[in-house]
Amino acid sequence: MYGTRARIGYTCPVFLAEIFPYDFYKMVPEGVTLVTATASVWQGTPEELRQSAAQALGAAREMARAGVDVIVLGGVPVNLASGYASVEELARAVQEDCDVPVTASLLCQNHALEALGAKQVVVLSPGAAAGRNAGHVEEMRRLGCTVLDVRGTGSAMYGKPLAAEDTLELGRAILRDNPDADTLHCSSPHWPMAANIEALEQEFGVNVVTAGQAIVWEALRACGIQDRISGYGRLLREF
Repeated sequence: MYGTRARIGYTCPVFLAEIFPYDFYKMVPEGVTLVTATASVWQGTPEELRQSAAQALGAAREMARAGVDVIVLGGVPVNLASGYASVEELARAVQEDCDVPVTASLLCQNHALEALGAKQVVVLSPGAAAGRNAGHVEEMRRLGCTVLDVRGTGSAMYGKPLAAEDTLELGRAILRDNPDADTLHCSSPHWPMAANIEALEQEFGVNVVTAGQAIVWEALRACGIQDRISGYGRLLREF
């Protein structure tokens, strides 16, 4: 059953990848596989981001030669460091080069927020400093979202990982403090939030969009797979 329905290419920006591949296989239907290549992000320095952007373009070409059905360019900071005027332009250029459908993590998340009609958004961002994803927050505002609150998870990308119970409490805290929010957005697929999507949606009556969930959703739909998947929020269940 390996890849009989779809093979999804993902250029993973971080040097070590554990959580997103695990969550991917929890969410996708049988017969869908992940083809991934990791890059150089360790500390998140500008040089690492530029190096990872270059590696991602090379990996995308190799994925195309390997026959993947769609390519997702991972890592919002990496996408923004690629030297293109916009992430949309980056995806178009790579698609023309590879002759395979191409999207990007940022675009997947934007499209997910639009599909769910997100207006009043609270954001959990990886790391101790929420401001590191300022470009991503500006993208949400460009979509017409009001960003009510942005909080860092307080955990570095590497080192002792967060547990799903930790991210559940972070989600609860930001939603309790922002009762007008209609959407919780978690902007990294590399820390454990996917397992909490359903619980938070039911407890607070909001939509939850995580980067990993949005990537899976857009990649599946780009491959023509319309399965409605339960257990990971409205996005995969209804759209």
